[in-house]
Amino acid sequence: MVPRRILLKVTSFSYRGIEVVRNKIKMFAQKKVTLPAGRQKVIILDEADSMTAGAQQALRRTMETFSNTTRFAIACNISSKIIEPIQSRCAILRYTKLSDKELLKRLLEVCDMEKVRPFLRRFRSSCFLLWLTLPFRSTPPR
Repeated sequence: MVPRRILLKVTSFSYRGIEVVRNKIKMFAQKKVTLPAGRQKVIILDEADSMTAGAQQALRRTMETFSNTTRFAIACNISSKIIEPIQSRCAILRYTKLSDKELLKRLLEVCDMEKVRPFLRRFRSSCFLLWLTLPFRSTPPR
């Protein structure tokens, strides 16, 4: 587990405006933290495409100012909603949606590792409803 003092996670859907960049992200990036050589603080921004243009501009300035001490991981659904100055400062990784088969396979692997018994039902043609039951339960929750 990563210590809280070096990792900040922000879901931009909840915090879209410039205030979160100024009051949360920038303040975290400014904090002085002693880290081993070659290590930086990390800020993870999820759903960054929902941030306002003003918030993205403030984020760009924060990224520039604190690039020596802080790394930014930015996740979004629609990359065209991220302003170009931020995109140009990032290594872009694109992922495709997992198929139902791939998703189900991984869920079952996790269930096996966690020693929980899954109970699956198919509904709406391609979606799955997954109940996880503890090993001592004989039926899924209702």
